[in-house]
Amino acid sequence: MGIHAPFSLTFFMFLWAMLLLQRAASGSVSRCEADKLFSCIKKIMQNPHMLFMEGSTELDVINSCNKVNDALTCTNEVIVDGCSEEVKRVLPTAQANFGLVRDTLCGKDVLVGIIEFNRCRDAHIMETCRTAARHHENQGSRNETIFSEDAKCRAFKTEFDCTLQATTGCPPAAQPGTEARKEFIRGLLALQRCPTLGDGGDAGSISAPWNSVILGALCSTLLYQLLYQAPMLRA
Repeated sequence: MGIHAPFSLTFFMFLWAMLLLQRAASGSVSRCEADKLFSCIKKIMQNPHMLFMEGSTELDVINSCNKVNDALTCTNEVIVDGCSEEVKRVLPTAQANFGLVRDTLCGKDVLVGIIEFNRCRDAHIMETCRTAARHHENQGSRNETIFSEDAKCRAFKTEFDCTLQATTGCPPAAQPGTEARKEFIRGLLALQRCPTLGDGGDAGSISAPWNSVILGALCSTLLYQLLYQAPMLRA
């Protein structure tokens, strides 16, 4: 079935701890609605499997776009003038990345691109790659060491390579779907603090700043089922 996004607990625990510290540090004059910011982000991250199930339609994609827009509106109403500098940095970053996810998911060519991606990809290559990815993932789940993190990174990179190998020769109409899936995997890599990947799957920087973490979390949430269950999409 592919790799499950490992972001929820780590991301929420980190942000929630930051918000608790902020509550203790906030003064009484300025306002700090850090908990409201957390709520805005949580709205779109409650279910990592999202709306996309077997038989998903264009309406499902539209509904997901609406969720992104609702979250963006929510963050626009948050007041952070009394918050710590860290929280102040999170707000514009979250807003910018909600916008990026909206553009990725709501682009007019994305739905058609994902349908075309699943029609033209080589199913045999994809399954062979995923078998290797599951092997890395299983290695990681059996080890509570640094090797576990490395195994997850290798599993995600294998999934990325699957996309590149299985879509060779796909028509231009499939490109938006291919790019969406690549961005999804890059999101998982950012959340796991793995080396980043270029378009050819080569490793780059290992850093994962707030913007990468938030964008990765959102992309993982919104695109997980769309990109793994998308063979069931109907034109």
